Amino acid sequence: MEDEAPGATLKPLVFRVDESAPRVVQSILLEHGCDQFDEQHQDMEEWNLFWRTSSFRMAEHVNVKPWQRLNHHPGTTTLNRKSCLAKSLAHMRRLYGKSLYEFTPLTFIMPRDYTKFVAEYFKEKQVLGTKPTYWICKPAELSRGREIIIFSDIRDLIFKGTHVVQKYIYNPLLVGRPLTIYMYREGLVRFATEKFDLGNLAHLTNSSINQSGASYEKIKEGVGQGCKLTLSRLFSYLRNWDVDDLRLWRKINHMVILTVLALAPTVPAAYNCFELFGFDILIDDNLKPWLLEVNDSPALSLDCSTDVSVK
Repeated sequence: MEDEAPGATLKPLVFRVDESAPRVVQSILLEHGCDQFDEQHQDMEEWNLFWRTSSFRMAEHVNVKPWQRLNHHPGTTTLNRKSCLAKSLAHMRRLYGKSLYEFTPLTFIMPRDYTKFVAEYFKEKQVLGTKPTYWICKPAELSRGREIIIFSDIRDLIFKGTHVVQKYIYNPLLVGRPLTIYMYREGLVRFATEKFDLGNLAHLTNSSINQSGASYEKIKEGVGQGCKLTLSRLFSYLRNWDVDDLRLWRKINHMVILTVLALAPTVPAAYNCFELFGFDILIDDNLKPWLLEVNDSPALSLDCSTDVSVK
């Protein structure tokens, strides 16, 4: 490439998207002076950034040019597929010990681990007697709360294909009462639209589902309308209780690093890629962060004012 003449105007970066790309990504790129790629009038090598929801084929990674970037890294399905994530973290626990990788709930991959799960289920039944214990079953490759079930009776466990069954965390951090928590700096805090009650397992925090619920528009204690707060707004609430948010942030940061390390040995070097991950983390009433899952295309739709301020 020839050197630019002194004082020459640099061309704006060109981004390429498909129909699945979130509007907020396109808007921000345009606001920052980037041009959108035109497939009909531009050469296929003239773009700098390709952003889409689905992953790229290995052939696309191989053929990418030095000036181009893709928004997905090859080999990262180990993080966003729930069954693969469970296998990777189990492997790291065997290598480095349970105490280091204790931030995930007890997990079984179905149908492979069905016998192990049944043994654990009845073992807990013997210990707890008539006191119920809860489990959550999720499809390995679906998102947005689809086909998730919460059950206490093993007879209610019904699945087809690969699923993960995890010990349900029954003591999440609740707002509206004096608690001490160490919180992350900014992001989205999601709440259920119904009050937490183990007698009524309707406390999903998935906003895709909650938006169609009857209580979504109601004013809820500590939350208001909808089901989301910004982390900074939650900080304002919790600082009334002298919370050291930096300490919890360090725990969460530690968790993220250890999770990605579980993947690192199997991911090839690729200098033309980046990845936007969404870590779903639940804080229990002991202020312990629990990693629930990792998303490689976290929701970037703008459904409410909280989404706009964060995304």
